[in-house]
Amino acid sequence: MARARSWVGARIALVCILAVACWLWPSATRSWVSGIRQQRGRGIARRRRYLGLHAQTFEVTKTSELVTRLLEAIEGTDRGLAASEGQKAEISEMITELEAAGNGADFFASGTAYGKYEVAYVGASSSRVANPAGGRWRGRVGRIFFPTQGLYQHILPSEEPGADALAVNLVEASLLSLIPITVVLRGPASRLNATAREEVIAERSTQGGLTQNSVRANFDAPRVAFGPRAGGLFGLGQYAPLLRLSAGPRSSVVLDAPYVDDRIRIGKGASGIRFVFKRTTAVGADSWERAMAGPAVGSRAVGGVLVSISMFGILKMLVAKSASVLPAIPWALLAIFGFTLARSGGGMVLRQPRNADYPKQGFSAVRD
Repeated sequence: MARARSWVGARIALVCILAVACWLWPSATRSWVSGIRQQRGRGIARRRRYLGLHAQTFEVTKTSELVTRLLEAIEGTDRGLAASEGQKAEISEMITELEAAGNGADFFASGTAYGKYEVAYVGASSSRVANPAGGRWRGRVGRIFFPTQGLYQHILPSEEPGADALAVNLVEASLLSLIPITVVLRGPASRLNATAREEVIAERSTQGGLTQNSVRANFDAPRVAFGPRAGGLFGLGQYAPLLRLSAGPRSSVVLDAPYVDDRIRIGKGASGIRFVFKRTTAVGADSWERAMAGPAVGSRAVGGVLVSISMFGILKMLVAKSASVLPAIPWALLAIFGFTLARSGGGMVLRQPRNADYPKQGFSAVRD
């Protein structure tokens, strides 16, 4: 009891001493109180920064884990062609979450959007005729006769005046797994302002709209190159000559990138189809440069020459009055191939109605 009273008395004495000090030295007292407040404020600020950084780190970790799950979910789906409806729904949900995580970010201003990408997943409902990634080369028939060996879409820095990027679409295929074929769409891409985005959304009824990371890519005519790519046996493929054809018209598409990080880019076409692009360092990702390095011959001219040659062969057989039709089969096939080549759009530029199973916008360019 006596100890408690002594403690109370000491506190009262301390308060009295502080009161006298405040009365005798008011300026010093104010400085002391101000210092205590500043220290307290700095402590609160440090705690807030810690909590903010902790929350930010938590969000980054959560997003990184979501990207990992997404890459695992699309693995083994043949870029979405073999995905079941349940898998597509799960993948779509994860893509939506990533888009929300990237909301408000300007990936072109930060430079994050640029890079070489492999097409890892396409959220198309059907690919009977063609696929938004790769066009007819990735359609049902195209996959049988021209097996896909590589599928890419690059967004590269551009030195062209007025262009914000260089867009490159690349398909690596082979005729019956024997003759290598490289198909390239290349063109400058410019960012769309808010007015241009609204016009595209109204025209195409884009679900979810378009973000500030949208660009319009204006592609040159498709380039189709026949022949070995860089590499091959002992690396000699790069020295082999290529047959380069210019097939089809110029085209234009809208590409959006609502989410980008150091592993993937979520893509979105004006039709609303989602894509997952995975960053890549594969050698095949650069094969478009070799296909574009030399002059190209018009596919119509080549097709016309082939048709003429086939007609000459068939006419020669008729003059010779050949009794067998078997010798005419190669000439007929050559005529069909030449006619197809003369009318070819490169397999990448398609003209289809809006209600087709293959929407008009996406990875493959379509005539405006």
